[in-house]
Amino acid sequence: MKDYHIGRLTLGGVPRVVGTLSRPCVLHSVTGDCPCDVVEVRLDEIGIDTPRWMNDCQAIETVGIPVVLTLRSDKEGGKWKESDAKREPVLSAAMDSLACIDVEFTSVLRDQLCRQAQELGKCIIVSYHNFTSTPDFSQLKDILDNILDISCAIPKISTMVTKDADVDTLRRLLETDRQRPVCI
Repeated sequence: MKDYHIGRLTLGGVPRVVGTLSRPCVLHSVTGDCPCDVVEVRLDEIGIDTPRWMNDCQAIETVGIPVVLTLRSDKEGGKWKESDAKREPVLSAAMDSLACIDVEFTSVLRDQLCRQAQELGKCIIVSYHNFTSTPDFSQLKDILDNILDISCAIPKISTMVTKDADVDTLRRLLETDRQRPVCI
């Protein structure tokens, strides 16, 4: 398997812990002794009007923890209610300045942001969400394969688990033969 990185962190082989920051008051308080491997900054929850959010994200990376910036659309369960035209420059700037961003599989911005990631030699998380159920294995496998067709994409699949069979479906998906790490 080729190495995939988020910042200086190599993905694959070893499970990683992602800490999620969703309130502005904790954004500036992350230090090098943070007990996670990656910090996801939910800018859709924190707000793009939060002073110094980019500087705070860069400070987190300075202590050695890569930042994944998420500006999740309300269509995918996030709090961003503005247009993609207003979301694009924020995600693009984050892609330039931070280790990684997360963009939805269904987003009209996906292909453009993936091209930017490739030009920068970075990975991008391409995420699929289903907040009501876990689709069957073949449907999820098709989604995973479509994301894997994007050379710089790290797939993320997030579904609602309501029964043991859902866990089995996700485990089976995680065990599929692929040449790239995935987030399930």
